[in-house]
Amino acid sequence: MRVNRKPPKNNVRNVQSFGRNLRGVAQNKSYETTQFEFFRDHKLMIMMRKDRTIRDYVSQPEIIKYRNLDGETKDYVPDYKVWRTDGSIELHQTVRLEHKNRPDLQHRDRVIKEICEQRGWRYVVHVEQYMVGKTELANLQALTTFKARCYASAAVETQAFSLLAGGKRLALGDLADTIAAELELELQVCTAALCHALWNETLMTDMHTSMLFVHARPVSRVLVWLPDPSAASEGTRVPS
Repeated sequence: MRVNRKPPKNNVRNVQSFGRNLRGVAQNKSYETTQFEFFRDHKLMIMMRKDRTIRDYVSQPEIIKYRNLDGETKDYVPDYKVWRTDGSIELHQTVRLEHKNRPDLQHRDRVIKEICEQRGWRYVVHVEQYMVGKTELANLQALTTFKARCYASAAVETQAFSLLAGGKRLALGDLADTIAAELELELQVCTAALCHALWNETLMTDMHTSMLFVHARPVSRVLVWLPDPSAASEGTRVPS
């Protein structure tokens, strides 16, 4: 027996099963239920959750009617609607590389792009093969655990800033051990606070070449450092 459930708030439909696709739900920046229909959508959600230039986003936001190459009326539901901190609005779609080259999808993308431009919006297509890599994705997934403000510690961050001043780079585990000893705090508390800082980019590390954690312990070769003030900006946009 099939259960008909209502889609989440602000979603026009539920995500669908196509047999082997990974679908599920997570939370957006307002802690509302947001859906993903494929693993590539899940990747994009993590990237958007991290992106400080994004104020919020919602999945399956609206039904847009358009005419396909045969002149037939079709329904299109974007993967996500995105609100930027600068007030701009975007529709985002994820595709596989082989699908991006299909004439029918190229036509659809042109039509949706024109509709977005008429609204003063931007249409962004993400190709799965060019999205975040496996190592960076695993590290982002690990850090999402510590994104909540309850993990923040001003005392730990202040101590970390002092130890890393002058361009120093220290191993994440060693930094946590030192701060825990100096502040007489539990090591887990210090590690969680440093991970919260990494999520918010008040501390920096290389997310691309090495896993940050193995068996829940920081990898010894993972170094952390302070952001470069000359490169400071509002944040890093999700690449198209």
